[in-house]
Order: sequence, then C-alpha cells, then structure tokens
Amino acid sequence: MCKNLISIIVPCYNQGEFLSTTLQSVINQSYSEWECILINDGSTDNTAGIIAHYVEKDKRFISQTNLNSGVSASRNSGLNLAQGDYIQFLDADDYLLPTKLEDSLNLLKEDDKLDIVISNFRMFKDSINNTLDPFCDLTTIEFNLNTFIFEWNYSFSLPMHFAMLRTELFNNVRFPEHMTAQEDWMVWVSIFKQNPKVFFLNKELILYRLHPNSRTQSHDIIEDQIKALILLKELIPANKYNDFSIVTTERNLNKIHDLNIKYNTIKHSNAYKIGCKIEAGLNKIGLLKLSQKLITKHFKK
Repeated sequence: MCKNLISIIVPCYNQGEFLSTTLQSVINQSYSEWECILINDGSTDNTAGIIAHYVEKDKRFISQTNLNSGVSASRNSGLNLAQGDYIQFLDADDYLLPTKLEDSLNLLKEDDKLDIVISNFRMFKDSINNTLDPFCDLTTIEFNLNTFIFEWNYSFSLPMHFAMLRTELFNNVRFPEHMTAQEDWMVWVSIFKQNPKVFFLNKELILYRLHPNSRTQSHDIIEDQIKALILLKELIPANKYNDFSIVTTERNLNKIHDLNIKYNTIKHSNAYKIGCKIEAGLNKIGLLKLSQKLITKHFKK
C-alpha cells in the first residue's frame, strides 16, 4: 500500500444517469494515488453496469454490492474496506474539481497536526459548466463542536464530501444506519468531539448537484430530525444539550410564527400543523419541558 493513499468512498443507489460524470471527475484528479470504493446499494437501474465498466477500466476502482440498506450503511461499508491514510467521501451525483485531492492533501502533508481540510463549493443542476452560488457561506463559519451543535441547519450544513479527513478520525465513528437524513450531522458531532485541527480552504473544489430527488425532500425528514435529536442527547454533555434544546425550539417556533404572520393564518396553517408534529415528537422523547410554554407563547390567541 502506497503512502498518502486517499480512499474515495462513493455510495451508489439508482443514480446511473449521473454516475459516469462523477467517476470521470475522480479519474481527472491531478493526484493519482487514490482508491475509489464504489458501494452499490442494491441499485435497480444501470448503476451495476457503470461500476463494472470503471472497475475493468482502472484497477484503482473497487466495488462491493450490498442489499439496499441506505447511504449510511454504504458509507460504513466503504470505511470498512478503506486502506488509505485519508478519507474523501463523494456522492454519486456530485463532482470533484481536478485539484480537490491534491490541494487538500498538500495541506495535510505540510502540517502533521492538521486533521481535516474543508473546501468551498458551488452548485449545479444540469451542467458542470453552469454553476450556482452555494446554499450557505462557509467563509463565515468557525468549524468547532459548538458550531456543529448550535448552528447546523441554521446558518450552515456541511455534506461529508466537502472535506478530506485523516482516516484515524473514524476509528470509533460510523454513520447511524437507522437514519435516512441528518446522518452527516451526527458524524460531524462525533468527529468534532475529538477536537480535530481544521483548515478551511477557500477554493471551490466541489460541485454539488441540485435535483428534485434529493433525500432532503423526503416526507420522513421530521422523523429523522427526531432521531437525530435522540442521538445527539447521547453524544454531547447534558448541559450543552439543554442549551441546544432551548435555542433550537425558540428558533423553530419563531420561524413558524413568522410564516403564520406572513400568510395571515394561525391554527389552520400547514406551518402550525408541522410545528405541532415536531412539538409532539419533542415531548415524546422528553426533549424540552419548556416546549409547550414556548409554542403557547407563539400561537395562543
């Protein structure tokens, strides 16, 4: 095994129409010492054929086929197979700019205390030549545990493939396989509990694809948020979790209240109904004693 090998982990599920473009972005990397681990998560489209083509074309591609178990299980399979000193995740519909690996690795090699290099990004829909502004401004974010607890999904979110990480950060960390959303958040919290040294590289080295089949559009998103809150309670100290609970509930209820004022509806609005559903979930898991008081403050006439 070569020194400074980068393990690129690509979970693949029914994204055959995008996969060749994504894998070509791996081949186009200016740094060549990589392995690309393709986990076929029980795809029913042409994904298997595309994977077979690239495995035959370039021995640096490695594949494994699993029963359909979700993106977290696929990433965990990739982590279990990884032989590299560094981990680079990549979704099957996104795109690495040609110097993504090299630029990140150079920084990690220059400073042996550096654990993570986070790159900036742009977005695209149909063509990598027609990009859009990012969904959040990463230049304003201070990457530490408190930020990932208190600011996630509020001022920013960070898909895993925006970063390159030392493999040892995953020695005791895996993706929660019972979740279909918010799993990145849980992994970031687990990683930042280790107090890693981070460098933000303000170069747009990742292109993030926008399309209507995004997992974030799922009707199960509220359920996964509740699962994330339960897991978060296990990951962080009780005093920090209590602070997070109060801050988050105030933010959510203020947002719902603002929507109701904007559309001049209260009890019969979708926002109010969603808020009550979240409220019921929070009460069920014992998240907040103050939640009923807060929702009453915003909605009671």
